Amino acid sequence: MRRSSAPRILVIEDHDSVVPFIIKALRNVGYVVVAAPSRMAGLARWRRSSARFDVVVLDWGDGRPSAQAVVESIRSDNPDVAVIAIPGGLAPQEVDVLRQAGVVNVVCPKPFGQRELQTAVASALVLRNVAV
Repeated sequence: MRRSSAPRILVIEDHDSVVPFIIKALRNVGYVVVAAPSRMAGLARWRRSSARFDVVVLDWGDGRPSAQAVVESIRSDNPDVAVIAIPGGLAPQEVDVLRQAGVVNVVCPKPFGQRELQTAVASALVLRNVAV
């Protein structure tokens, strides 16, 4: 199967009400979007994907496995993948810690609009040197 030239985005988000919005916002600008309803499902999608993802958009809330464990697992396979955290309730200093520690590349706090999400993904793709 031939890989599409459009950037591939893996969205790992467990809030059913948010997923259609994210998918639509990203597909509207030409990205190939695959969504997973949980962190475990996201890891499974990551591992079995025949085409690598350029960016992972990850809900950064409570749950198991932890979001940081998901990032570590994904990066053990591909250390160059860009990760966007979409937290719902982190304090600004916690967001800075994530970014400064290199755990995530971009943070797009909820609630966000289409433009904010699209900008976050475009920024992550620039970090990965992927043509947008």
